[in-house]
Amino acid sequence: MKKLIFPFLICLIWSVEISAQKVYPQILSSSGNINQTNTMTIEWTLGELSVTTISGPTAMITQGFHQPRYVITAINEISETLGKINVFPNPTSDKVNMNMTFDKIRSVHVGLTDLNGKLLFKKKYVGQNMNESMSFDNLPNGSYIMNFILDDNNSKQSFIILKTN
Repeated sequence: MKKLIFPFLICLIWSVEISAQKVYPQILSSSGNINQTNTMTIEWTLGELSVTTISGPTAMITQGFHQPRYVITAINEISETLGKINVFPNPTSDKVNMNMTFDKIRSVHVGLTDLNGKLLFKKKYVGQNMNESMSFDNLPNGSYIMNFILDDNNSKQSFIILKTN
């Protein structure tokens, strides 16, 4: 009987030890760091040594790539209660007209970037009912992103403008 109890206890302790394992997100790399300030966190890794992807019907796990925790901060689109922005004509060959109507006097920051993110134009407009235009004459044919950000920095609207001949 004693011969059976000892192997039974060993198996019991071993099974408890196996079930105590936990999976933690880890990465095997040559270097990396986490830098944090009051407003942001930057995590980076260099030289991941192994890459494995396992896919299932409800999930995908990728090992070997840096997988930080995502915190998404939403920027709300401009609601119709705050105002309305129209941009026309689109596509354009020479200029774009901007019609901005708001519930009260507001400041609007307008920025134009190319698809690489290079800032081409930036201007602040203040008013309640504004009709402005922006020249596209000196820009090459292509697609551009026009961003409108209201004074509260929480409301934004974007347009993709196509410049043609």
